[in-house]
Amino acid sequence: MKKVLISIFILYTLNATQAQKLVSNKGSISPLNSQSEMLKLVNEVRKRGCNCGGVKMPPVAALTWDEKLEKAASMHARDIYQRNELSHASRSGLPTYKRYELQNYIWKSYAENVAGGYDTFLEVLQAWLESPGHCKNLMGNYQDLGIARYQDFWVMDFGTKKSALK
Repeated sequence: MKKVLISIFILYTLNATQAQKLVSNKGSISPLNSQSEMLKLVNEVRKRGCNCGGVKMPPVAALTWDEKLEKAASMHARDIYQRNELSHASRSGLPTYKRYELQNYIWKSYAENVAGGYDTFLEVLQAWLESPGHCKNLMGNYQDLGIARYQDFWVMDFGTKKSALK
């Protein structure tokens, strides 16, 4: 059933050429254009709106890729892989917002999705969409996005910079 849902999701959001570019022969994200492809998929979901655990979420503005959030996500993905434990706190106990600040991302609002056991971004995105809390993060009022993967552990960091809100 999971693979059928993923296939439907792929057909709904991508044409065949885009799908070939996104997924390599080994079933993982192609290193070429992976940031832009992940961002595109997330923004397509946000543009359509979706149902998060029975709550209809209206369309929201597109996100922009943020290198600082990507770095925070990358460090955390490696950390949770090394511990083999899903957590929003680092091994040393740093919460999400502190990891953002270490990358000089001065946040006004933030959220984080973490997951393990997924080989492709399409799989983890579908899982997050099926989880009400993760789905609501995905559809939240944020402006920036950074995503990272270490082995089969994924971190999706959302944020809005303090200077972005007046």
